[in-house]
Amino acid sequence: MDSNVLSSIVRDRFFFIKSDYKLIKINFDDILYIEGLKDYVRIHLSDGKEIASLMNMKRLEELLPHPEFLRVHRSYILHMCKIPMVNRFCAVFEEKTIPFTGSYKKAVQDYLESHTVS
Repeated sequence: MDSNVLSSIVRDRFFFIKSDYKLIKINFDDILYIEGLKDYVRIHLSDGKEIASLMNMKRLEELLPHPEFLRVHRSYILHMCKIPMVNRFCAVFEEKTIPFTGSYKKAVQDYLESHTVS
């Protein structure tokens, strides 16, 4: 991805994504989590909407600011500020539990430790 496009996306905190022959605007602050489904991604938004697009997780991961958005599993990227609860290496949303696995676990643990008050 062109570095000018990437810096504009990060600066403006939104991007447009192709879905069903339309370009849909996605604000960073509206994203709860992103789910990878083979050649597609499904973006789950805070208003309950889901947007599917033909795109791979790696490309989407590259354009989202780190560590605000962390890949926690081969198939999931989370907006870390939007996690309502963590239970034993899983993010727990109302309808979905997302595990922290494999090589992604350490980054998630570090993030959680840096945001935990005991």
